[in-house]
Amino acid sequence: ERILVKKGTELQHIEKTTTYKYLPEESFGNVTFQLYSDKVAILLWGTPHHLIIIQNKEVAQSYKKQFEIMWNTAKV
Repeated sequence: ERILVKKGTELQHIEKTTTYKYLPEESFGNVTFQLYSDKVAILLWGTPHHLIIIQNKEVAQSYKKQFEIMWNTAKV
C-alpha cells in the first residue's frame, strides 16, 4: 500500500507494509480517493460525508496515472 500524506501530519499507526510520502498542505482538500483493482472510492469529507464508488477500468487507470504523478513529486 502507498499513501500520500499532508506534510506535517504525525502518523499514529504506521504499517510495515505501507510506504508513506508527503505533499504540501495546499495539495489536499476535503476529497480523498482510494484505488483498488478496477474501482475508485472517492470520499467527500463534509456534513454529511459522501462515498462514491466507481467500478470502471478506464476511470481507475486515469486515477492511477494522477496518483503516480503525485507520488513521484512527493517527498519521503
